[in-house]
Amino acid sequence: MANVTNYAVGSGVLTCSELLEPVVPAVFVVDFLFLSIYSITTSRGAHGGMPDAGRRSSGHKPNQFENIIFYCKQFCYFYPKIKQMEFPGNLRYTKDHEWISLDGNIATVGITEFAQHELGDIVFVDIPTEGKHLGANEIFGTVEAVKTVSDLYLPIAGTVTEVNSGLESTPESVNTDPYGNGWMIKMEVDNVADVSALLDAAAYKELVGE
Repeated sequence: MANVTNYAVGSGVLTCSELLEPVVPAVFVVDFLFLSIYSITTSRGAHGGMPDAGRRSSGHKPNQFENIIFYCKQFCYFYPKIKQMEFPGNLRYTKDHEWISLDGNIATVGITEFAQHELGDIVFVDIPTEGKHLGANEIFGTVEAVKTVSDLYLPIAGTVTEVNSGLESTPESVNTDPYGNGWMIKMEVDNVADVSALLDAAAYKELVGE
């Protein structure tokens, strides 16, 4: 998967999200506390942030209770989005941010939590390669987010035997459950030993700076 940016800092590698994540929780905590206190001491409230957050008409002045509820919702909406990412130890990973799990000579492939986080809200997954034999690092499909489209690369050589049909109606599963319901393809691998040459969880965490 492409379109993921890393920034070299000293001898390490930092991602855009890593640079911001230590700051974002503190910002929301301070924002939540300050504006909650402010709403108690005044009759004014400034509404903004996430969609459908309960905006009032221009003629309505929110009371203290409404303001506190609004900022509680805002905090609860954003904070889970910056939780620490997970990279299961039983999977292998690629530098293009795909993961692969192996069961005999059948592998399941998807994109990592890091990849879906960088892409943003995924709206469409296009995989036209079912039944085709592809080499390692060949494109097997594309994933479309709100603002970008990214290619999907096969981790190892093999034949695509199944595509996750559930993604047609719920592509957002790639965001909410990238290692579960958000899987993309199953494939019959040419050489099982090729999987062990891919990155383990520790090496992938180092790659993405987690």
